[in-house]
Amino acid sequence: QWEYLLKYERDALAQMTALDKIQEFPSASSRSILIDTINCEQFFYRVRCRACFALSAVHNKMVDVASGKPALIQLFYQKFGCKSSVHVPRSNNFLATSSNLQTYFLMQALPQGVGRMRSEQGLALEDAHSFLLDLLYYNDNSTNRYADDHYSAALLVSLASTIVAGEPRLGEDPSDPKYLRTDASQTLRELTLALNMDILSPT
Repeated sequence: QWEYLLKYERDALAQMTALDKIQEFPSASSRSILIDTINCEQFFYRVRCRACFALSAVHNKMVDVASGKPALIQLFYQKFGCKSSVHVPRSNNFLATSSNLQTYFLMQALPQGVGRMRSEQGLALEDAHSFLLDLLYYNDNSTNRYADDHYSAALLVSLASTIVAGEPRLGEDPSDPKYLRTDASQTLRELTLALNMDILSPT
């Protein structure tokens, strides 16, 4: 029922409602429907972006049967990876046209969905963390006529989403940075760098 509402109802709000309901019933079919929604350019861009978050929620509910690289990461590389090396994102090329603006918002939503994905232990996925660090490292805006401030901010928000509070071990001070997990330490380093760069050159 919700699948048909999503596919054949032209009202964006109804499609959003269908996405919310579909993610409550995680299955291989739900996963496939959400991937198709993200790929389909006929959907309103906000529906496609919402589908990214819904796919992340479905993954978290099916994490015990998940295998291979997460679908959201694969989708990002398919759409925005270099032709010569698909695991390296293309240089930014933001154009002010309706189709390109839709792609621009999807480019921000996919990493944010990845940042919300969790393992069976409730921690961020290793693949997700390394993927987001790579996006920040390889982000190239040197030949783009428009600023990438919003995209960079989306990547930082995505990376911050990977931080999960955990129980401190005996004798550890949770406020002491030296006891941070490696991934949390890397995230803190990237966020501190971004803050310092913004102080030097405000966005």
